[in-house]
Amino acid sequence: MSVSLKHFATSSLLFTAALLIHQTPVVAAEFYLDWVEQAEAGQWPDGSQSGSFDIGGGTIDIDFTVGDGIDFVGFSDSGVTPAVTSVLNGANSDEDPSLHLQVDADQVGLGDGDYAITMNTYFKGYSDPLEEVSFWLHDIDISLRGLWQDRVSIMGYLDNQVVAPNFEFLDPSANTAERVDEFTLDGIDAVENDSSAGDVQVSFTQSIDRWSLTYTDGDDISRLINPNGHGIGVGDIYFRLPEERDDSKNIPEPSASLALLLVGACFSGLKGYLRSKLSV
Repeated sequence: MSVSLKHFATSSLLFTAALLIHQTPVVAAEFYLDWVEQAEAGQWPDGSQSGSFDIGGGTIDIDFTVGDGIDFVGFSDSGVTPAVTSVLNGANSDEDPSLHLQVDADQVGLGDGDYAITMNTYFKGYSDPLEEVSFWLHDIDISLRGLWQDRVSIMGYLDNQVVAPNFEFLDPSANTAERVDEFTLDGIDAVENDSSAGDVQVSFTQSIDRWSLTYTDGDDISRLINPNGHGIGVGDIYFRLPEERDDSKNIPEPSASLALLLVGACFSGLKGYLRSKLSV
């Protein structure tokens, strides 16, 4: 029984020491690509189809692949797109604009190809793949007269492996957009440009090193028509990057060192006590 008591006491002291010793944790820092900031700095002039942004110790590179049968166009006072404007930013204030993508295709595209544009977003120079990447899509809808239909397909990637996104509708009861498959959204009802009814948050629960957004027309309109121009807004891009662990900080702090001394003293005293009991 004395031996069992000794083992129990030793285990308890070691467990206490493990709790008291401080190790520097890995913490995540949040960053985001702010469209207002980039536009004001001249980093995204109206009509640009590529840009590079230094954020959080790395670089976000964006470019567009444009099919032969589709063009970027302007809308209202947006000018030529892609452009940072408040035309399609849901119910957000004018101080919180989006990247407006307005397109006009010769035919209904349905997917990637000649009648679609693809926004390619690459995360470069970071020590690790980015975590918790997210952004808002604005104004996912359809023409009530069947003249066009928003279709947006989004894929994340990690080392060329596809990562599916999560879609969260700001107002699920609005029924203005639907999920076609794990990557694709279709607009199914008309939405006013300044309404949040067509807003959908896109996020990734897995780490990614890039993502793509393909924009075209869906299949709820006639495939024989030449669709009218239509557009969506892409909001600020948020992400988290785990900071590198600094092993030089994994040294017990003074409080932890004191705890170790106390544990050692208690263990020494207990050892003497048990020895005296066993000798009786």
